[in-house]
Amino acid sequence: MNNLSFGSVSNLQNSKLQNVRQTDIFSYVLALIPWVILPFSPMIASVTGLFFLIIFSSAFTKKSRVIISLCVILSSSIYNGDCIPHGDYVNYYRAYEKLLNNNFQALFDYGAGLEMALPLYYFILSRFLGELSSSTFIAINIFTAAVLFYIWLEVYAMSHIAPKQQALCVAVSLLFFHYWFAGLVMRQVFSSIFLLYAFTEKRLKVHLVYVAIAFMFHVTALGFYLCYWLLMKKPKIGMTISVLLMFVFYFFDEIITFLWEFLPSYNMVINAFRGKLYSYISGASLQGGSYITLKNLLFTLMLMIFAYFYVNKIHKQWRYVIFGSILVYWGSIGVSNHFSLRMSVLFMEIAFGYFMFLALRKQPFLLQIFVLLVLLNLVSVKTYFGDITNTRVYWNYDIAGPFFYFLF
Repeated sequence: MNNLSFGSVSNLQNSKLQNVRQTDIFSYVLALIPWVILPFSPMIASVTGLFFLIIFSSAFTKKSRVIISLCVILSSSIYNGDCIPHGDYVNYYRAYEKLLNNNFQALFDYGAGLEMALPLYYFILSRFLGELSSSTFIAINIFTAAVLFYIWLEVYAMSHIAPKQQALCVAVSLLFFHYWFAGLVMRQVFSSIFLLYAFTEKRLKVHLVYVAIAFMFHVTALGFYLCYWLLMKKPKIGMTISVLLMFVFYFFDEIITFLWEFLPSYNMVINAFRGKLYSYISGASLQGGSYITLKNLLFTLMLMIFAYFYVNKIHKQWRYVIFGSILVYWGSIGVSNHFSLRMSVLFMEIAFGYFMFLALRKQPFLLQIFVLLVLLNLVSVKTYFGDITNTRVYWNYDIAGPFFYFLF
């Protein structure tokens, strides 16, 4: 009887091991399929990888998840990088060319010489990769930003998420990560990503290093750091400031006009402030306006509702970050489209998918349906992305082509 019992247990264990191995093999097959598609169509490879991560999320091991995630990031970087050079794209590319030609004055081009991190990164690129086309340059910048964000997900953000849900977390996070935008507003995107590292790093010295790096990418990091720190550590104060900022931004023009008219002794100061700020935030182009949509407003409202019910306990540090960010985002629309975009880089363009996962993780079926619809919309937008605006992708290459067609 004992022998039979031990045999039964052994058979059961072997059966479980076989099932685990089959699941592992299946996840690796899924992870490799997008890599096979990549040489023929980065866009289709990216969408396929995201689809697999969403539908078969529970099947992925950590290794297979990393393999497929890197393919999604690389594919998305390649096709989003193939866009018409304009605006900040051109400015950053010129800085890269200066450093390539040993014009080291370019190291001090940004933030009155304080924002040296991005030029230093360009200096390293110039020494290792030499002369790059504008599309390759943009794609590399996008890839670097997206990889930094993904490392944050794996090392910090998912430390308290059940292994069976981690692939879905990655899928939602990478789906909402704004690759095209990451190539355009590089300094603020890199700065915001390092702020995420700082907020989740418990060691004080390392925490301060991340804050310093964020500042060296974009000096506004200190202001955002203070606001987010208050929302995480002193939520009552943080939420009070967020509400005040919401109203100040929403009635910004009226407030500045009032100060300009009724404080004549400060006319020059107010007028200079108004002129400087408006030169930065006004005149929003079609690309700026595209970020302020009914869809974004509905998404943020949905996020706020579900975060109120489900973001608590172990992830509670993000609860008021979500609430405060949404209020400031809503209010900043009253200033201008472009200003609202700049105020919401960390929240809307980088970490929105992660926050959405936290809010809906206890409703996985609803979350999967939601992100599949978002993925379908992405396919529609990227397949028929405008052919008359400077936001157009597929500038040099089509959606699909022969083997590694985008390298030639």
